[in-house]
Amino acid sequence: MVALADLRKKKLAQFAKEEGLLNLKGDINKAGHEIEKFLAPFRKELGKSNPRFLDPTFGADWCAAFVYYLAVKAGYDLDIKPFQNRRGTFGLVGMWFEWSINEGKFKDILYEPEPGDLILYDRLVSDSELDHMGIVLENKDKHCITAEGNVNNMTGIFRRAKNYQIKGYIRL
Repeated sequence: MVALADLRKKKLAQFAKEEGLLNLKGDINKAGHEIEKFLAPFRKELGKSNPRFLDPTFGADWCAAFVYYLAVKAGYDLDIKPFQNRRGTFGLVGMWFEWSINEGKFKDILYEPEPGDLILYDRLVSDSELDHMGIVLENKDKHCITAEGNVNNMTGIFRRAKNYQIKGYIRL
């Protein structure tokens, strides 16, 4: 089982790097053909409570959707809704955090992340906690190299300092 987990984690980092390097961009509505593959898995579930989500021209913040898409592509079996008895999908950074705590997969900022681990941020792109996430590609002494979606509405590769803005990590 460990070999399968290692293979998926390696694939996740590889796929994330490939997608990050594409610099895919959403349109003014945070939607569009370049990023629809990240948003599409969430449309049916979100459309149950709000039909406008069924419209592919309607977008939303999509960093968590980027991570979900790549995790599933790498072979992780993740239901779109981490908690079946309540609202919320893996399209929300907060859901990833709650799920990781519940599953014992959350690691605090003292953890040394590995390629394929997820990274959660506080107040990186807004004034809110748990406002962004990405996938670790490399762990350096004072920073991480990450692949992220929805940074200025684009995918990319980033150098992120290991500082107070990191909430923690998720080890899938």
